[in-house]
Order: sequence, then structure tokens, then C-alpha cells
Amino acid sequence: MVVVDDVETLRVLHARLVDTNEVFENGIAETDDIALRTFVERFHRLHARHIDELDALMRLRAMEPQEDGSWLAWVQKGVNKLRSTFGMLDARLKSEIIDCERNILSLYDDALEEAGGELETRDMLVGHKREIRAAIASSS
Repeated sequence: MVVVDDVETLRVLHARLVDTNEVFENGIAETDDIALRTFVERFHRLHARHIDELDALMRLRAMEPQEDGSWLAWVQKGVNKLRSTFGMLDARLKSEIIDCERNILSLYDDALEEAGGELETRDMLVGHKREIRAAIASSS
């Protein structure tokens, strides 16, 4: 079995996806804006599947995924609560979400660079990137 050169890039990617999905889940629960909820739900479902696939790959390679994301999710949840208090969880957040998705794409680039010639990992990561790009493109 070929192992990813630097397993830390997969851990970072996985943790960021978990963080992002926790924030999205919180935002879905906090907003009354149906358009924003629908927009966020699309990315939430996509990332949930990607998390599951990365989780399975990491476990196959005897890597322990970080199940609870990182402290960033807690910070963003607080920001979301504050925004919802002032009625700001609405469609204006779409550009921030798209920026977040673009940052996630750069983490995929890092993981792809470290994956080297490992075909199974590369195929999965490239597929995830393609799906995220398509979701961004259809949202613009």
C-alpha cells in the first residue's frame, strides 16, 4: 500500500471540511432566509459526502480522522449566532461562503501535491475538487 507522503495535509483538509460543515449546519438552523438555507444545504450535503469518503480513506491508511473539526468552527458558530441576532444571516453571506469554498479548494491542492502518484487518493481528491468547483459555478 502506498501512503500519502505527508498525512498531515489530509488531516488538515478533513478537519477544515468538518469545521465548515458544522458552521453550515449551524447557519442552516439559524437563518430564516430560505434562499440562503437552500444555498448552504447544497454545500453541506456535498461536504458531508466528501468527509465520509476522506474518513474512509484515512481509516484504510490507519490514520485517525479528527471527528470534531477544530476551534475555528466554534468561533464561526459564535459569529453566526451574533449575525442571526441582528438578522444578518441572509443572502449577503453567499460571497463569504464562496470565498470559504475557494479556500477549501486550495487545501485540496495541497493534499494533491502531497499525494504524489497515489492514484486512488488523487482520483478522490480531484473528484471532490471538480464537484466543489461545479457547485461554486452554479451558485454564481
